[in-house]
Amino acid sequence: MGSDLEVELDRALVDGPFHLALSLAVRRRGLGLSRLQCRLAERGIKISTATLSYWCTGRSQPERAESLHGVAVLEELLSLPAGSLVGLLRSARVRSRGRRSRNMDLGLYPPAVQVVEEFEMPVRSVLRPLSIDNHVTMGANGSIRQGRVRLTLRSLADGVTRKVMAWCAEEPVSEPPRLVDLAGCRRGGVRWDPATGQFSAELLFGRPLAEGETTVIEYTVVPPPDMVPETRLGQVVLQLLPLYTLHISFAPQAVPARCVAFHQATASAPEEELRELLPDDTPSVCIAVTDARPGVYGIRLDW
Repeated sequence: MGSDLEVELDRALVDGPFHLALSLAVRRRGLGLSRLQCRLAERGIKISTATLSYWCTGRSQPERAESLHGVAVLEELLSLPAGSLVGLLRSARVRSRGRRSRNMDLGLYPPAVQVVEEFEMPVRSVLRPLSIDNHVTMGANGSIRQGRVRLTLRSLADGVTRKVMAWCAEEPVSEPPRLVDLAGCRRGGVRWDPATGQFSAELLFGRPLAEGETTVIEYTVVPPPDMVPETRLGQVVLQLLPLYTLHISFAPQAVPARCVAFHQATASAPEEELRELLPDDTPSVCIAVTDARPGVYGIRLDW
């Protein structure tokens, strides 16, 4: 049995894929992932056992420089030739990124590629959104005061522990938004890019989800006070979505002259005007899209 394992490992270190070589090396070394995580932590490298599990099963692979350094240390801890695992990643990176874009349609929205890589999300989506409900409250100057999001999600695999959210202002702002009033989840790691104004965060579930299980999570995004008036509010849809709703509540003294529902096939495609929306006496407007195909859906505000 031991010799068979050595043969398999030797072959995987030459031909790949990375996840097979790593999982075989872990088996040969006889270390549990928790113990391996502790050994990495002793070297000052913070990689969770969940991430190690994803790497071993092929759900995700290391992308960031910090993670690649961790892989180099793993080679030492697992008694592998220096550069053997890292080499598999380098040779497969172009193919992996192309496959990921097709599977998740990330080409629709280029910043999504950065989010996936920063949080080392699974190559294939392990969550299917069943509904996304956004309620945005606007302030007296036409900027966003807060946005409340409610997601209904179905797990496509066992052991799913998180969802990553992303938020981006039209114009760069001085500080990241606050993420408050979480329900059904808690905040994990966060990323903030001052140059683009993009904010993203892990939303950690209360326990791992089983395949086919559904969960509902909610959170509120509170932007910084220096937001400029918004002219477009919307949602990127990366896969077929049964229901998407966007409800915008305005301050009585700041109602746009015109509100138009729109769709874009990609983030760079021209807007397709769906219909004009007339504010009610609340005042507010709303759209509800059923069986939303991939693309961008939202409401344009003409002040």
